Amino acid sequence: LTATYSNEPKYAVNLATDYYNYGLLLQTSESLDVAFKFYEKSIAIEEQLVNRYPAISDYAVNLEVSYRTIAAELYLSGDQTRTLEFYNKHAKLAAKIAELFPNIPSLDYIQMNRFYSVGMVYILNGDYKKASIHIDAFVRMQHPKEFSRSAIYYNAACLSSVASDVVSNDGDLAGNDQKALVDKYAGRALEFLVE
Repeated sequence: LTATYSNEPKYAVNLATDYYNYGLLLQTSESLDVAFKFYEKSIAIEEQLVNRYPAISDYAVNLEVSYRTIAAELYLSGDQTRTLEFYNKHAKLAAKIAELFPNIPSLDYIQMNRFYSVGMVYILNGDYKKASIHIDAFVRMQHPKEFSRSAIYYNAACLSSVASDVVSNDGDLAGNDQKALVDKYAGRALEFLVE
């Protein structure tokens, strides 16, 4: 149907959703590597829709969700290279959505997730100084009323916890420096959770 009715994007949307859902099923029964082949097919279709229909916000938002969700799954799998790739993609697309569609209802939520993705990029690139500044700025930001402070502190705690984990596995850091950073981020994560 997608090939026959190429001018009807709804069929492409349905196919992308089917690929993504099949990926979820395979991830549960097989592995992320097997599932990722179908995630890639889903994303390829969503990227084509965004490029072909740049004025339709729904396609951009669908792709934003896919980038963010797959980035999180990749991080949990331990694949830092692809995790960084997808958080980068998410951060750039979320910024573009803010520029092109400033009035969509989900924009504030998307931008909070963009802030999280940028933090992940700093952390995974080993730029721990920028990551710390970024996390502090996130907590101080004036967030929309629909976001509770607890949700903001939770996101900051998650970033700090990830930073602690990444630093602990960073072979380029010296022993004392590494321990100090691990303790710093672990402490910050706990502080944010207490808040």
